[in-house]
Amino acid sequence: MLRRSLRLFSSLELTPTFPPRLQLALSSQAQEFVLESHKTVGDLIQEIKLGDNAIKSVKLLFSDKEAPQSLTLGEITKKPFNISIDNKSYHVYPGIGQFIRGKEEFLGLCKEAGISFNDARIISKYLERLTNSLPNQFTYSDLQAAAASAIEEDKAARESDIEILKSQIASMEIELEPLEKKLKEIEEISHHYAKLVIYGGLTTLIAQWGIIGYGTFILYGWDVMEPVSYVVGASWMFLGYMFFMKNKEGFKITSFTDMLFKRKFNKLVSSGHLDLKRIEILKKSISLVNQQIDLLKP
Repeated sequence: MLRRSLRLFSSLELTPTFPPRLQLALSSQAQEFVLESHKTVGDLIQEIKLGDNAIKSVKLLFSDKEAPQSLTLGEITKKPFNISIDNKSYHVYPGIGQFIRGKEEFLGLCKEAGISFNDARIISKYLERLTNSLPNQFTYSDLQAAAASAIEEDKAARESDIEILKSQIASMEIELEPLEKKLKEIEEISHHYAKLVIYGGLTTLIAQWGIIGYGTFILYGWDVMEPVSYVVGASWMFLGYMFFMKNKEGFKITSFTDMLFKRKFNKLVSSGHLDLKRIEILKKSISLVNQQIDLLKP
């Protein structure tokens, strides 16, 4: 069930370019689609179908409804949307370029001044709103009113940006939760397996000690049991040497336990098709988006 869910679900982010681009891994090959603002949803669907003749159905969901084919891409790229290709769905999020679209001139000036991208994004937004609020000729009171209006708009825009970023985190956490749960189960099974083997080895040593003692003092005597003891001891020595040859280190209970754990863990990860790299990517992505949210907070 987990593997099937992962195959049906994926999240994507638009590129920060102007216009933004959507990168899709189709059955034939990975392809990139330019989302020009004047194009429509119908145009995008047609391009995706032309990119892979095997595709039968393409749907685009915007605000939890199927987007009409006449809707322009300039509208849908401002917020998260879903795109369904046959039996696979993608959650698509605005790229970082969405936050500076239409403000490239101010962004360029900020870059020339050596201002960091995150600060430049905030400054360029504010300057854009301020210039839009001012007439060609203005007084000091007009400037004060425009500045106050720009500050209020900036506050509302930040809250909107934070909501978009939080929606990305929520989606990534939904994807991450079952993966982490599966990972925890595999770790617990691997630890349990390693303990069983260690306790099994201890039981074997105790049984060996008891059998040799019984054979020596009760059943056969030392003349018979001496070569048996030698063979058993030599066998343990050979096993220890084989362990050294394979692991390039002396036999220790801790290293042996780690080896048992890793072997069982890797086997379960492989058989369960658990993507450890995906887990790491999701964790790093969540951390980076949280940093972006902290930067947007006043």
